[in-house]
Amino acid sequence: MIRRCLIAVAGLSIALATGCGSMMLAAREGEPVWLIHRLNWTVYQPSHRVALATLEALKDSNLSDVRIVADEVTVDPRFNTAQGKAPRPEDVKIPEDYPAFWLDGLDDHPLIINCRYCSFEAKTKDGKIVHAVVRLEIIGKSEQHTVVSVQVGRKGDEALTKSLIDKISGKVFEPKILPGSPEERTALNEAFKPRTGTDDKKLLLAGELRLRKS
Repeated sequence: MIRRCLIAVAGLSIALATGCGSMMLAAREGEPVWLIHRLNWTVYQPSHRVALATLEALKDSNLSDVRIVADEVTVDPRFNTAQGKAPRPEDVKIPEDYPAFWLDGLDDHPLIINCRYCSFEAKTKDGKIVHAVVRLEIIGKSEQHTVVSVQVGRKGDEALTKSLIDKISGKVFEPKILPGSPEERTALNEAFKPRTGTDDKKLLLAGELRLRKS
């Protein structure tokens, strides 16, 4: 399988046709200098699938307290009926490479959801906080890709950061769960399930749910 990805370096983007390398980033304008140890990796894969891979990679990396701390999801209207109603699962098959998935528990039937942003945290054995962010970036009317950012501790840990990015990459391109399968849908629903006792449903049906913090 050909892997297409981008690596951001000091504000530039380098396209690679095969393989996915890793490189440390300098802090961007307006960001703290300590973010020099953050690594960004860009991949042409659906954001929800990259989020699942990131969650799995963190859990498999000898880290503790792995959790999703915030996310931003939206209802995707692309597959709505001519009358503007949300479709039913039996009426629509979401393309495997499209950044959307079925989420249960928001209405009387599943809804097609985009994962725009997902933030993770975990801890190393020596107490460093690992921050990982997955975000969907849309360029123009058709170009879209997913960016993964990883930061280990305030002062950084280059070896661990590269190791985590490599592990996420491996799980994206060699997933244990078949993309588009019932098992993937179950895993996505577990990761992004609506919280009880909140306005998640109302906010989503109104158009957008921003930074849903756990």
